[in-house]
Amino acid sequence: MVKKLLLFLFFLCTSLNVGQAQQIELLGLGVNGKTSESLSISDWNSVNEVKAYATSKGFNAIPPSDGVLFDNGSDSDSEWSQISGDQNLSSGSDPSIGVYSRKFSSLTNSVINAVIKSGMEDNIHSFYALIHRNRLELTYTSYSDITPVFMYHNGSANPYTYSIDFEPANESRDIVVRIPVSELDATIRNMIINIKSDDGYLNATFSENTYDQGNSFLLFEYKFENIPGDIDRLDISIYSPDPASDNYNGDSFIVGGVVVDVEKVYDGCTLTQGYWKTHSLCKSGNGNGPRRDSTWDLIPGGYAENTSFFLSKQNYCEVFDTKPGKGGKYYILAYQYIAAQLNLLNNSDPSDIADAYKEATDFLEEHTPQEVKGNRTLEDKAVKLGGILDDFNNGRIGPGHCDDKDDTENEEEIQTVWIKEIRNKPLIYPNPATEAGKIAFKSKENGISSIEMFNIHGQKVGTFFNARTKKGQETEIEYDASKLPKGMYFAVIKNGTYIYKEKIVIGN
Repeated sequence: MVKKLLLFLFFLCTSLNVGQAQQIELLGLGVNGKTSESLSISDWNSVNEVKAYATSKGFNAIPPSDGVLFDNGSDSDSEWSQISGDQNLSSGSDPSIGVYSRKFSSLTNSVINAVIKSGMEDNIHSFYALIHRNRLELTYTSYSDITPVFMYHNGSANPYTYSIDFEPANESRDIVVRIPVSELDATIRNMIINIKSDDGYLNATFSENTYDQGNSFLLFEYKFENIPGDIDRLDISIYSPDPASDNYNGDSFIVGGVVVDVEKVYDGCTLTQGYWKTHSLCKSGNGNGPRRDSTWDLIPGGYAENTSFFLSKQNYCEVFDTKPGKGGKYYILAYQYIAAQLNLLNNSDPSDIADAYKEATDFLEEHTPQEVKGNRTLEDKAVKLGGILDDFNNGRIGPGHCDDKDDTENEEEIQTVWIKEIRNKPLIYPNPATEAGKIAFKSKENGISSIEMFNIHGQKVGTFFNARTKKGQETEIEYDASKLPKGMYFAVIKNGTYIYKEKIVIGN
């Protein structure tokens, strides 16, 4: 089950920066004076990795196993190590300060335990964990630098700066900065934080009291709303004030790094499996390198079209190159799954297929093409899931097919061009139409041209023309309006990069 979960999570990396397609949660508490403590983790099935930390003071050079043990009930052979206080920033640094960590990647329990050895209760101050989750539906993406830094009177002239880069977007979004801090002594002191963007748009300074009911773990959060999408970097500078040079009283505490949560903006549309095949290096798509879509390079693993596809013993191209008649209905699902995965990597909103995509992932992880072929139950399931993903890839559900998107910036200009080109010849006639109808246009450029009809719900009801035309070529088609239910429709004419849409009324 664990292997299955990890493979599923491996395939769910769905952002432009695949390695960052994750959400990070922070949980923690103070443990000074305690002998044990536990952190409960919810929604365990979406967890990819857990990193547990404990801050210490006063037992430098003592092996970590003599100070604190981390456990989740099964990871007895998992490694964990000491991160020393080498990040100290001032001459008053204390070599006995340490941060201890352990990574859990085998997920069989929803509780992480910290067991503090007898006699060490006064030396261990906090226990916290970073929970890395990979979800198909991301409301935000987390970016982090979890470098622990001991602060002691380092002063405003010598701050420690975390620089966090993240993906830009084409619209504004909210950004949250989270800073975990471990207090070491029950005295009042301050932490100064300056958060700024590299272009100067954002520059905010905060002063925080890090003493809170004794020794403890504190999590500070700062939310910034409607930050322009072109901002793709934050610098978070932190220091403990030096009373001799600053206006605040500073003292010792440990900053456990930073996590920056960037609101996820889904701005992608979808493309069919035919598009992804012909824009690849696959033989079935004629291996058309010049037309290849670079989204293929985002497939996890770094092998693009040569990535192994589940249990098929084939790579992605070999799957595409296998015809269903030869390979069975397994490939009906496989084609659509590959297209859906590429569409998700191209930043398409996955909300409408989250359940079906997970179910398809489970199915492909469990069954080979040979197991599916001839098994009526498995074949039916493959066809059903393939149909849902096909609806997504073709734009019938989800954010919509890329070719169906209106080019609002150029719509008026495009209409003017089309009308001018065919001004001596009716474009759509008659309109309204009750029986035979005709559509005519003159190609503006060389390329693929098409005429498609959509109902008012955006569902395609017919393709009347789809062929390559030359610039200046006149095309006229006839369609049977009597076979369409009465109502309003839209005819969409495409010629290369030009699009023209016109209303058509069927019936009187």
